[in-house]
Amino acid sequence: MQANTFDDHAKASSPSAEYTALSTIGGITLGARWAKEENEIKLILGSTLPDSTFNRIKTTANVHDAWEILK
Repeated sequence: MQANTFDDHAKASSPSAEYTALSTIGGITLGARWAKEENEIKLILGSTLPDSTFNRIKTTANVHDAWEILK
């Protein structure tokens, strides 16, 4: 999850200024990278949580909202 900048996603529902400054990396735009990381983190969370916990976060809009519930 470190590779997916989990902290950035857990702290905010949109990219920070520091994250935005990275712009395009390897031909992947900021928006596409953020969405890709959101999906990857959600998959990891969903596959590691017990069903009862997953059911509490499965309808959240983003990783930040899910993490707020899990804290």
